[in-house]
Amino acid sequence: MNEYSKKVCEHSQNPKNAGTIKNTDGIGEFGDPVCGDFLHVFIKIRDDIISDIKYQIYGCHASIECTNAMSKLAIGQNIDDAILLREEDMINALDELPEHK
Repeated sequence: MNEYSKKVCEHSQNPKNAGTIKNTDGIGEFGDPVCGDFLHVFIKIRDDIISDIKYQIYGCHASIECTNAMSKLAIGQNIDDAILLREEDMINALDELPEHK
């Protein structure tokens, strides 16, 4: 039995925003590249709106899918609103994750 939702599987098969951005307006890093999940996020901003996001991630399946969901939710958002995105927003966008994730 697959413990991941259909949306998680779809995100995995069709990652929309993996990659990098040249001439980025911002770069963020999170995690520990030595012993766990590690994330780079690249953003372009136009008129206080996130116009593009790309990411590179090393991590488990759930981390990758949550990052992909975050990127889809944040594009088109005002930067101040995007900062307010929460873990629950990504999980809801994926129709749940296994509880241990």
